[in-house]
Amino acid sequence: MLPIPAFGAARAAAAAGVRTPGLSLRLQQPLQQQQPLQQPLLQQQQQQLAAAALSCALPRASALCFSTAAASSSSSSSSSSSLSSSISSSSKFSRHSVEGRYAHALFAASSAAGNVEQVQQELQLLLQLLQQSRDFAAFAAAAGLAADTKQAVLQQLAAAAKLSKTSSNFLFAAAANKRLQNLKNIIAAFLELYRHHKRQLQCTITSAKTPGDP
Repeated sequence: MLPIPAFGAARAAAAAGVRTPGLSLRLQQPLQQQQPLQQPLLQQQQQQLAAAALSCALPRASALCFSTAAASSSSSSSSSSSLSSSISSSSKFSRHSVEGRYAHALFAASSAAGNVEQVQQELQLLLQLLQQSRDFAAFAAAAGLAADTKQAVLQQLAAAAKLSKTSSNFLFAAAANKRLQNLKNIIAAFLELYRHHKRQLQCTITSAKTPGDP
C-alpha cells in the first residue's frame, strides 16, 4: 500500500469520518490570530485622522464664519424662485455626474429655502477649509473612515461654522452616501451653477503691470 502524503492526511481522514483535532487546530490558528490585531489599529488611525481634522478645521471654521456672516448681512438676500437653472454645456461637470447631481439637488434645496446666497458663501468657506487644511482634505478623502465618525466630525464643524440647515444636511447626506471625497468638485459645480444663475462670467486677467501703476 502506497503511503498517504502528509498534506492529504486531513482530507483522507475527513473522508473516512475520522477527526484530526491537532491538525485542524494548527490549520485554523493563523486565521484566528490575524483578524483581532488589525481592527484596533484601524480604529486608532481613524480616530487620529478625525481628531487632526477637527483640530485644524474648527478654529478656521470659527474664524471664517464671522467674515461669512458679515458678508451675508451686507449683501442682498434675494434669490430666484425658478429651479430651471442648469450647468452650461461648456461646463466640465455633467448634470448626470455625481458632482452635477449633488450640485443641482443642493441648488434646488437652497432655492426652495430662500438661502442660495448663504449656502454659496458657506460652500466658499468649506472650499477654503479643503484648500488650507491638509488634515481636513485627508479626512474628506478617506473612503475607509467609519460613517459615524465622519458624521460626528461634521456635526461639530457645522456647529462651529454656524452652517445653515441646508448646508449641514448636504454634508451629512454626502457623508452617509460616501461622497465626501467628491466634496471639492461638488462645491465647484455648485459655484458654477450659482454663477450661471446670477449670469456671472468667471475670467482671469493677465497684466504686465501691477494694477494701479501709471
